[in-house]
Amino acid sequence: MSATGKNYVVDNFTTVYSTPIMAPGTIVESEGFEYRFVQNGNTCTGTVGYPAVLVGTDGYDITVDLAAAATNASALFVGIVMGTMATAEYGWVLKSGVYGTCSVADTVTNIGGLVVLADTDGTFRAATAGDLLNKVPCGYVAEPTAAAATGVNIYIDAL
Repeated sequence: MSATGKNYVVDNFTTVYSTPIMAPGTIVESEGFEYRFVQNGNTCTGTVGYPAVLVGTDGYDITVDLAAAATNASALFVGIVMGTMATAEYGWVLKSGVYGTCSVADTVTNIGGLVVLADTDGTFRAATAGDLLNKVPCGYVAEPTAAAATGVNIYIDAL
């Protein structure tokens, strides 16, 4: 899988970098998926498959620490971490497209059911009516689950 842009070619969206290879926040499209180039601006390791949220106002500093992010009103879901990023490293999050190994904290019975971030790192949960007042949906399930599960296909739709 590769994508081209103004002055760059991306061959692997799981690669991480110690210095930026392009402007952080850049969005690249490849084979129907959208990826955002970000920096892990938190002290917690960006784990592959974990949901990431923005922690600053620059549009690219992320964390996967959902409990800490829950206390930050400006923390917005930005995508799924594609490569393990240590603090201050740069890499990619999946911004839009199906990701097949998501963790869901509860039963999601409807295909197309909205999911939001759970309070547990690395996990989504089914959206409730109350969530739609104070949480931004992260995407929707592409397959129902009978209970909490991992390996769930979720169509990611991040800001």
